Amino acid sequence: MVSAMEVLVSQQSQLRLLPKSTLSSLSGIVSNSDCNSLDSNMLKTDHSSSRTLSHTSHSKKPSQRTLRKSKKSRKLISFKNNSESSSVGRTSTFTPSTTTPTTLIASEDFTISLPTVQYGEIRWAVESNCASPILVSNRFRSRNKFENMDYSPDALKILHLPNAGGNSLESEVLSFEVLHRCFGAKLLKTEMEIEYCPESSKKTDYSVTLHGHHIGVSVTRAMKFNGVFTAQDARWLLEKKLQGIIVSSENVLDGWEKQILHVWTTHDYIADIIKTEFDKISDSLRKDTVVVLTICDYHSRHANVFSSNPLAIGPIFHVPPVVVK
Repeated sequence: MVSAMEVLVSQQSQLRLLPKSTLSSLSGIVSNSDCNSLDSNMLKTDHSSSRTLSHTSHSKKPSQRTLRKSKKSRKLISFKNNSESSSVGRTSTFTPSTTTPTTLIASEDFTISLPTVQYGEIRWAVESNCASPILVSNRFRSRNKFENMDYSPDALKILHLPNAGGNSLESEVLSFEVLHRCFGAKLLKTEMEIEYCPESSKKTDYSVTLHGHHIGVSVTRAMKFNGVFTAQDARWLLEKKLQGIIVSSENVLDGWEKQILHVWTTHDYIADIIKTEFDKISDSLRKDTVVVLTICDYHSRHANVFSSNPLAIGPIFHVPPVVVK
């Protein structure tokens, strides 16, 4: 496993911060103002449960912290300001900024940026009996080609075992990596290991345990080849996938409690459209489904989430439309 830097916090330790240029190079999505906000927030990591706990120093001076080498394959950094956190269960599209407390999970292969409250939102959605729909979003930035990445053992299992076909293998492998590293998911069964009655039923891509609960995961991609993604495109995609989730949940033999619909998208404007249209869909389709929306833009094209064909890169990662306010 490739070693990475991990932020550990101690009020008695010597203060050492990475240079802003180094931090920006690491994540590719951190602004200078985000770097400055490190001075007002501290992060503590519980590795046994993959939880992150934030706390603030009572001293008037900036809190002290230590950076040290770790064998862990990720880096955790928390950015915080005085803004209020969003309430649990509320749908929101996330773009890293100084208005949202932010956590980075980084390795030499990729960086995932997400609101600090998102871990708690997902845990609440999984553990509660409430069927209220929830959509959360985060950002994925690859730092390496798909074939050169260092994957977890469960992700390698998805990669090497047969699936139901199609060209979505890369998106499914990286989908598991996101859920595993951000929320602590552990693989239960791959697509062809899950049994249904009838066998011709709509299928789910893989299943996991998450906070002690059995969860199915369906993966899809929201993009538009050589065109502008519209509200009609979002509505069609969401209704199709949500209906398929209901059918697979009814027919699966080893039943799960909920499903996660993991949506990869190429642009921020598409993420905004997905969020808006998801709010409009009937509760009967959205019930017992958690939507995780991950933005994976042009800078991550070598991750092959949307296509491994170099000729498709331009049409897929098109220039977004200009929004007139």
